[in-house]
Amino acid sequence: WKFEWDSAELITAIFDVLVSEVLGFNTVLSGSSDACEFGIIAVSRCSPESTGTDATPNCTNIKQLMSTHVALEFWDSTVFNHRWFVINHPQWAPENLGSVGYDGSEGVFSG
Repeated sequence: WKFEWDSAELITAIFDVLVSEVLGFNTVLSGSSDACEFGIIAVSRCSPESTGTDATPNCTNIKQLMSTHVALEFWDSTVFNHRWFVINHPQWAPENLGSVGYDGSEGVFSG
């Protein structure tokens, strides 16, 4: 899964080269988004279509399993994050493999 901001696109491209050229695995980009929640949904093999009015992903329909295995540079939000996903969908929650080596922060700024 590729996130659509510069640093995520760069790290995804580097990962793709290393996995395909160095390790010899076939890689396919399964999708992209500018929001992290779609990446965690894809890696969890869930569908982004909600199961009701609460906007939570559909993790019950086996026919809609996606084939995404990696999402790099995931940024937790206060509303939808990895911890929330583990609590609400423990059987589908993807494993957090740790940092890619750099920390960042986001915020709203005015001048």
